[in-house]
Amino acid sequence: MRIVFRALIAFCIFSSAARAALTADNLLLVVNKNVPDGQKLAEHYAQERHVPAGRILSLDLPAGDEISVDAFDEQMVSPIRQFIVDHHLENEITCIVNFYGVPLRIPSRAKDSALRGELVSLRKQIALATTQAQASVESLEKLATQIDPSFQPRPSNGLELPDALLARAEFTGAFIIQRLQEMQADPRHDDLKAQFDSIAAKLRAPVIITDPTTAPAASQPAISSAGLTADQLKTKMAELSLRRWDPVARRTFRDLVRDRGGILLFNQLISAQEQYLNFEDDESAVDNELPLLWWGLYPRGRWLGNPLNYKYAAMRHKPVVMVMRLDAGIPEQVRKIIDTSIKVEQDGLKGRVVLDSRGIPAQGLDGKSNGYGAYDQTIRNLEVLVHSRTKLPMLVDDRPQLIPPNTVKDCAVYCGWYSPGKYVPSVSFVPGGVALHVASYEMTTLHNQTTEWCRNLIDAGAVATIGPVSEPYLHSFPPADEFFPLLLTGKFPLAEVYWMTTPLVSWRMAIVGDPLYTPFKTNPGLKPADLSVPMRSIFAVPATTETDK
Repeated sequence: MRIVFRALIAFCIFSSAARAALTADNLLLVVNKNVPDGQKLAEHYAQERHVPAGRILSLDLPAGDEISVDAFDEQMVSPIRQFIVDHHLENEITCIVNFYGVPLRIPSRAKDSALRGELVSLRKQIALATTQAQASVESLEKLATQIDPSFQPRPSNGLELPDALLARAEFTGAFIIQRLQEMQADPRHDDLKAQFDSIAAKLRAPVIITDPTTAPAASQPAISSAGLTADQLKTKMAELSLRRWDPVARRTFRDLVRDRGGILLFNQLISAQEQYLNFEDDESAVDNELPLLWWGLYPRGRWLGNPLNYKYAAMRHKPVVMVMRLDAGIPEQVRKIIDTSIKVEQDGLKGRVVLDSRGIPAQGLDGKSNGYGAYDQTIRNLEVLVHSRTKLPMLVDDRPQLIPPNTVKDCAVYCGWYSPGKYVPSVSFVPGGVALHVASYEMTTLHNQTTEWCRNLIDAGAVATIGPVSEPYLHSFPPADEFFPLLLTGKFPLAEVYWMTTPLVSWRMAIVGDPLYTPFKTNPGLKPADLSVPMRSIFAVPATTETDK
């Protein structure tokens, strides 16, 4: 559900701002108080990167790779939000850095009897509320047609049903009000206005739908709406929306909206709660769920498009924060990533570009797009770009098999695939190397001995790598011909490069690396004008330049 309570509740405290260059002033460092090494690493990073004082937040978190979704909401999301608000950093913090010891994965929600009961109740209420809401909206539209036969109902435009019903009601109500003002002298005016007032009253009236959930607040609302002003009610509902892990708060939220919001908003709320609680395919990465820090209720099943992606730069959205991770097998490796990134950034990353595609055609014999081939093509596109526009040494392999072990000793940039869960030591890295290996389940852990790629790429010397904590599907990886070209310009640090090119949020991808690391700042490999026409919009470079000719 993309629009929730837009007429009643703002789920965020501030509005999204235009993109600005990421600096140390924009960072919040998050550590697990139960893993002291993380605190030491954050202190070291803050000192070396000149992060403002007081920007290390210590949270009481599980000391392992996993954190439940409710614990994530209560023990991570809520205190991080509160810290930012308490310190008036709402418009300052744009990137959160999770350190060694902060959990990596959010497993699927536990399917206990209480949750199942709440979902059953919500689905029953949704069915009843949708029927009532549709009937009222259709009555409103019928009245609009009666007033003016030329009236055309507002199209849904892809909105989900609860949002579409509210949008239709708002559109139709505004139309009727305008027409009634224009027909003051018409003898039908008073009767039509009375009909309109009657329908509007039904839409605003307390909702009479029983909530049979057995949450602790089931007998009565924990907070009554009696005596609350409209502004107080709005504030209270915004607070409750952010306590989404708490069944009492969820029940209280429903009670308040049932009493004061009317059928359309109530239908939106229960639909949003159902989508948030739905446990189908909801496993995710902490670092991919945390970007929606300021969002209240949103669908957690499957994924959402990443609003920070450069393709959506012109679209309005609720605030999204970048999230990075400084993590590795042992604390000493994390410290080395920090120190190496800073040193290499000053000197400039030098070494070989290694591209290991698989020779899969972008289209099948039938001419239709091939998903695997389409991604493989992004690696080949990167090869053409690097070959034609840079002087970087490069090794390219387009065979189905991976590059054999121990082939390259001086790798600076690596992109390849596949061999899921079976790391092949094809390359070792010069200091500061950046690696993207495309395969499933490659970051389920960074701390245990494993044959997964991400942990082993770091062991091989990479200071930055990207991977999934579970099956991510191919379309969740940043395209090779977007991520690496943007990195090669040296115009943006690693965090911005990743978040401008990664496709999804509320899903399963994570990135390890110093958010401020800009390996090609000193010696850029590409100019903004070398990038694809769509990507030049990031730099406001004209679509047609000399390089196109």
